Amino acid sequence: MQFTVNVGPFTRETPTGGGILQVTLVLHAAKPEAQHELDLYKPMITHHIHLTINGFSIKELRAPDGKDQLADAIIERVNKVLKLDEKTGIDDVFFTSFILQGN
Repeated sequence: MQFTVNVGPFTRETPTGGGILQVTLVLHAAKPEAQHELDLYKPMITHHIHLTINGFSIKELRAPDGKDQLADAIIERVNKVLKLDEKTGIDDVFFTSFILQGN
């Protein structure tokens, strides 16, 4: 799944949020049934991943553990949408591309 999302604090001075994250990620299903749910609810999951990424600031994403925090937030949000947990739903996120541009 590939995303291009405005990130950062939205202010009058930075109406676009101060930066852009272009990321390609893979959601890893803990069980085969979860993969079916991912396929079934892909538009809703895509929407919620956009919202999750958008909630992070550039500073947070640039922090040493920023990608881990983003991955954890995505896992939590997707599992909530699927009404599953890490044992039955999504248990990992792999970033195959991660380009952050901005201040």
